[in-house]
Amino acid sequence: CWKDGLNTPETDARADFYRINGVPAMITSGMKRSHPGEVEKNRQFIQLFLKKKSPFQIQMQYNNKSLQVNLQNGSSTEYEHVRLITLLYENMVLYEGQNGEKVHKKVVRDYIEDQTGKDISFASNETIEETISVQYKMNTNKEYTFVCFLQDAETNEVYQAESIKAEKTDIPLPDLEVSHSSSLDKIVEGESCTIKTTIHNAGLAPSGTCKLELHLSLYDDWSLAETVRMPEVEVPC
Repeated sequence: CWKDGLNTPETDARADFYRINGVPAMITSGMKRSHPGEVEKNRQFIQLFLKKKSPFQIQMQYNNKSLQVNLQNGSSTEYEHVRLITLLYENMVLYEGQNGEKVHKKVVRDYIEDQTGKDISFASNETIEETISVQYKMNTNKEYTFVCFLQDAETNEVYQAESIKAEKTDIPLPDLEVSHSSSLDKIVEGESCTIKTTIHNAGLAPSGTCKLELHLSLYDDWSLAETVRMPEVEVPC
């Protein structure tokens, strides 16, 4: 979630919520703050936490940009101000970050609606159905997962979490769309020319810079074509 080019305003806001000002950082169940290097201490806390039975169950189903969420309070206790937070992460992203890491797992791409979630109150043994519209355009060449979790708005304790894989959409969307145009019929020796190249970030590639490399084929006849590689340039995207 740190500012490495894969972050978004929503993930930045979520990091601020937990007062994360550097990485690596680890927060378990929304409350326990520790360093990931404290392996044994973290393992003991997680094992104790997993032994605690949650009062809630979450079931999810995704179809045609609609996420159906079934929330069940299986206890006789009433709960007020529980936040339902839903996010979408990409299972693996190949991207060289500032620290040189090139493989990133479970990269959050979107908080559905927003990172603050929806405030819900539960009566005892109440079941609530929520329908969430998903607007994020997923790349069919990538794998995504939805996560829903219920968090106490006052203590930040995470009561329950569930995940499902996202189905792929029908239309593939490339990370970057590159097109070029020119009105030139021929290039005259000794004269300059302009070729316009457009790079469109479809919202799936991380913002930052990318390297653009152009190859021009010069020919009077296709059988005599000569390919010229232009100098590589960095452009914002």
